[in-house]
Amino acid sequence: MKDLWSAFYKIDKYFFFTEAINQRRQDVIQFPEQNLTSELIRHFRNNMETRQPDYKYLRFDFDLLKAAIGVRPDFVLHSSPRNRLNQLIFGEVKLKNRGLFRDIDKLYTAINNLKFEDAVMIVVNPELRYTLRTIRNYKRRIGIIEFPKNLWLFHAIYQENTDEIIHRYYRFSEI
Repeated sequence: MKDLWSAFYKIDKYFFFTEAINQRRQDVIQFPEQNLTSELIRHFRNNMETRQPDYKYLRFDFDLLKAAIGVRPDFVLHSSPRNRLNQLIFGEVKLKNRGLFRDIDKLYTAINNLKFEDAVMIVVNPELRYTLRTIRNYKRRIGIIEFPKNLWLFHAIYQENTDEIIHRYYRFSEI
């Protein structure tokens, strides 16, 4: 998880959102998760190359169907999509809070059913309180006493007034 956190920390603010012009010639902001995910993968793969022995025989894939549970995570670190050996990291990326419940469910299922060592939700938006509340509500709704310690939340927010990115991470079990 340390190398994934390092890769997340290196993502430039320009990947958090995209400014565009719509059909009416109005400025709009788009939140393409694929851009941020591909940048995360680029930085993580650089980490993999510098620490080659740690990642020998592992793949960092994105948008790959996990047929056993019928979900498509934003990224996975594993030995192969064909077996359940070395299922290391299962990840979801969110730039908006839409669909958080469904993605939390994917993470929880990846830990419990697919036996991933870690699962992480990467959220880049200004609504950290809403994200934390959604995680607590999920726990109450499905009746979990405590989340597993290997479920993570990585959060970042871009502060336009100071031109800096504030990064935080939490274990779901501490939320």
